[in-house]
Amino acid sequence: MCMYRKRKRESWNTTNPEIINHKIENALKKAREDILFLISTEEMFIKTRTKIYKFIKIFAELDIDVRILIPGSDELRDLAFELEKHSKVSFQRLYRPLNEDSAIFVIDSNAILDLELRKDGNLSNNEKELLLYSEREAQVQSHIALFENCWMLPLLHEKIPNQ
Repeated sequence: MCMYRKRKRESWNTTNPEIINHKIENALKKAREDILFLISTEEMFIKTRTKIYKFIKIFAELDIDVRILIPGSDELRDLAFELEKHSKVSFQRLYRPLNEDSAIFVIDSNAILDLELRKDGNLSNNEKELLLYSEREAQVQSHIALFENCWMLPLLHEKIPNQ
């Protein structure tokens, strides 16, 4: 009789800034197949600009395919220029920004990191970063579907002749 244990799918979250940076960097550096990266809004990019450029440097060092979706905005020209420098990194502009401020990574099609900005209950105008991690198949697949739909939408829109 063959006995094996199914690996428990991990899921956790944190608001600790040091842990957030460490976990994202480690997960990116350990990627072996591909990375999908979605920046949902221009505001998210502006608020996390330093981190995002740090992630792009990590992407450039990896020998894997990286696809990045960024909001279509004149403010992000520098980011688009930076992305064009790296041959393994392909990017596309979002047809429309999403509703939530988040930066979502899908790593090797089996884990997600979702960096969100949440209002800090103690401070009226301050935001706190929240990092959600999941290996749960349903969550990973839904993020992959979101990414792929957002990736294809501008391409489909270009192919449809203006009515």
